[in-house]
Amino acid sequence: MIFKKLGICDIKITGDETQRLLSALLVSNISLSDIEMSGGVIYGKVLSISVRKLKKLCADYSCALETLSEHGIITVIKKYGKHYGIYFGILVLILLLNFVSNHILQIKIVGADAETREQVYAVLEDMDIGFGTFIPGISFYEVETALTLDTDCIAWAGIRSHGSTLIINISQTKQMPEMTEKRVPANIISTKNAVITGAQVYSGSLSVMVGDAVAKGQILVSGEYKDIHDNFCYRYAQASVTGTYSETAQFSQKLCDIEKVVTPNVMTEKRLSLFDAEISFDDHINGRYIENKSTTYFSFLGLELPVGITHITYDEYDYIESVQSYEQARVKLYEDIERYEENFLSECKILDKEVRVNKTSDGLDATVYYVINGEIGETQTILAKKD
Repeated sequence: MIFKKLGICDIKITGDETQRLLSALLVSNISLSDIEMSGGVIYGKVLSISVRKLKKLCADYSCALETLSEHGIITVIKKYGKHYGIYFGILVLILLLNFVSNHILQIKIVGADAETREQVYAVLEDMDIGFGTFIPGISFYEVETALTLDTDCIAWAGIRSHGSTLIINISQTKQMPEMTEKRVPANIISTKNAVITGAQVYSGSLSVMVGDAVAKGQILVSGEYKDIHDNFCYRYAQASVTGTYSETAQFSQKLCDIEKVVTPNVMTEKRLSLFDAEISFDDHINGRYIENKSTTYFSFLGLELPVGITHITYDEYDYIESVQSYEQARVKLYEDIERYEENFLSECKILDKEVRVNKTSDGLDATVYYVINGEIGETQTILAKKD
């Protein structure tokens, strides 16, 4: 416990009512340990912060409390009494360690060669991260994302801080050796019931003409051919075949819905981390929050101290039941249709679209009929039989 490190006293209690006093101690909130009773005298250990309360309880039972010895931080403070220079020096040291431990004095890159290190430093410079940068103000996730997206030689990056040192662990991409391309013989088949509107053949024999109607699964470009000896041979067909086809999509929008709404960084808090304990100086926070916590430990001469500052941010969230009118539901329904087209039909050309909306007791249902022009070819492996 943190209070045991602050101070604990070995005590001795004498008097005529020690038996009654002991019974009262057992039901009180005074923390007493290693209790022994010999010849009407009570021996034990008590927290320094509880000595005054224990003296008052002893006085109620006409007993005397004697402190045999005292250990802990409070004892050291009492020993040095009014040596205010020592306290001032300790305070300055703590403030200095706090400042040093929360700012970058060194950047250590692990697992990278010289060329990759230069790219890492370039990304950090673009994000204004370097000597003296405030560590709790750095979003490690954003830096990791930037390192993997803005460079072509980093497959994975992990960032952490150790005192005033920012440590970046790098996993580099591996250059694959050039390989002789070997492809299994294949046809190009249709994925839709469509009318052919265009074809570009790079390898294989075109089996249909522009304007032909084809069924789903029909061969469009064949990988089968005859050699000069009239023997059947096979190759990998490559082509881009476009066609016009119809497609149907279903959508729905309820009038009553429950959604989780998150408000990020509504509150921040700092706690003093001492050994395994966290000391909070703020009131208990009530409500629904997602807690994001990071601890920066003080360091001195390369040694990490068991003292630090824990930075906590709270994202507030709540579940909100939203009730909307049919007109509002219709607007959201069309927004869903628009998102569907952006995500799934962006590479196609929509030639025609018909939206049919049906009103139900709890919302709206929509069926969208599309006429689309786009890629309809798909590679299908040829399983050739041996002669």
